[in-house]
Amino acid sequence: MQTNFGNVFLTNEEEAVPVYSSSERFTIASTVTPNTPLSELNLNWRERDLPEKERTKHVHRLHPYLGKYIPQLVEIFLRKYFSAGQTVLDPFCGSGTTLVQANELGINSIGYDVSAFNVMLCRVKTAKYDLVKVRQEVLQILEQVCRATQKENANLSL
Repeated sequence: MQTNFGNVFLTNEEEAVPVYSSSERFTIASTVTPNTPLSELNLNWRERDLPEKERTKHVHRLHPYLGKYIPQLVEIFLRKYFSAGQTVLDPFCGSGTTLVQANELGINSIGYDVSAFNVMLCRVKTAKYDLVKVRQEVLQILEQVCRATQKENANLSL
């Protein structure tokens, strides 16, 4: 059963949670500062508030990781409690959400994890890359693939 609440349809479960019935807007991460009172943070996002495309911005979609949390949540707390140049420690870094968001905000980060795969994933997501070199390497690979495919097609037509 769904209830229409000002052009918003709520499920029975959502109706039971007061914040869903409120017209209060959810918190937009970029608006949070160290002076933002905790009582003003509305972290009750719904799918329509924060679609999957936004929750998996830039490298967060690189690998599916069931235990990860959305980058917007991390960004809010980093903006609230850290400044550029400070350092955050994430002792269970998982897929690297905190490390990536800290990197984006100019906050130093240290992360470690018991999983070697997670550590590798975090390194890939947070490494600094020479974009000119990356572009050249990708173009070389594409050229090699094209040549190999053309050679394969020529051999098939014989």
